[in-house]
Amino acid sequence: MLADARAGRFEAVVIYDTSRGSRDIVDWFTFRKEMQDSNIKVISVTEKLGDLSNPNDFLMEFISVGLGQHMVLQTRQKSIAGVAQRAKEGVFLGGVAPLGYDVIDQQYIVNEREAVAVRLIFDQYAEGKSYNTIIDALSARGFRGKRGQVLGRSSLNAILQNQRYIGVYSWNKYQIKYMGKWAGGKLNPEAVTIKDAIPPIIDMVTWERVQNRMKDNKRKNATNTAKATYLLSGLIECGMCGGNFTGKTNKSGKGYITRYYACSNKYRTRNCDAKNINANEVEDNVIKGLRDYLQNPDFEAIADNVLEAFEGSRGGKNKERKELEQLQVELQNCIKAIRGGLDIPEMHNEVLSIRTRIGEL
Repeated sequence: MLADARAGRFEAVVIYDTSRGSRDIVDWFTFRKEMQDSNIKVISVTEKLGDLSNPNDFLMEFISVGLGQHMVLQTRQKSIAGVAQRAKEGVFLGGVAPLGYDVIDQQYIVNEREAVAVRLIFDQYAEGKSYNTIIDALSARGFRGKRGQVLGRSSLNAILQNQRYIGVYSWNKYQIKYMGKWAGGKLNPEAVTIKDAIPPIIDMVTWERVQNRMKDNKRKNATNTAKATYLLSGLIECGMCGGNFTGKTNKSGKGYITRYYACSNKYRTRNCDAKNINANEVEDNVIKGLRDYLQNPDFEAIADNVLEAFEGSRGGKNKERKELEQLQVELQNCIKAIRGGLDIPEMHNEVLSIRTRIGEL
């Protein structure tokens, strides 16, 4: 809407009242200033919105929006208090239960079949197995996520850090959002944490081994990760599964660093067998191709390649191509008829209709 306002595509914005526009004072007056700068009127059906440069009008509007925000804050406070009270009772508060649990009457109940997968993940990681090895083991036994999805690296990472598996119930641990906006993800001093509120799946010895290994890996990764630039990250599409290739760095035992591109699905979920691509080789070839193109452009060949790629991506579009050719013939016939003296409104309408359809094709 702001882009359209700056482009002058409308003259006014109509709202029922200021509370329908926004109940956040900063957002509301930012919006009002944007509209004023774009010479767009803001009209309220139930209220009189005056000139913001007039002190009295500004004060009345400020009070109206302030009361709206006060109501939101008050409602939010009551809502959080009610949810917090339920959280202190250790009940399930919505969403999807973690893998390994079902929820019955708002209480966590162990799902024994899924719990086998959770124990496998923790036991193998505690034994020093890699994410890839664990993913293969889960896949071999047919284990999947709560929604039926393949368990990938990010899923394993979340499972291995979930305190519910040792019986610890937590709610509102991080400050993720405040009034619908990102709040930084900091620890929340008002978080609710209750030990032994959930039937545990993992014993404390295994949990500690897992957490210690994760801390060590995080420290090693922070120390050894090379700062590398990948020019084509996300631009290479996997020919086997359609996923994007992303840049990766490998450091050998002797300290040699290799940059390469790997299919994201192969890396995350082990669902693809596409070979990795050496980053230096593919980037050098692309740069060379771009340099040759910019220095010696063969526009005819480029046009042919673009057309070929376009037609290839539109497989099965022969019908549209034939229609386009027919419309171009009809357009030429109409133009010839008009030049020959058949200058009637219907003919002009037909020309406009044909041109519109050609543009769509």
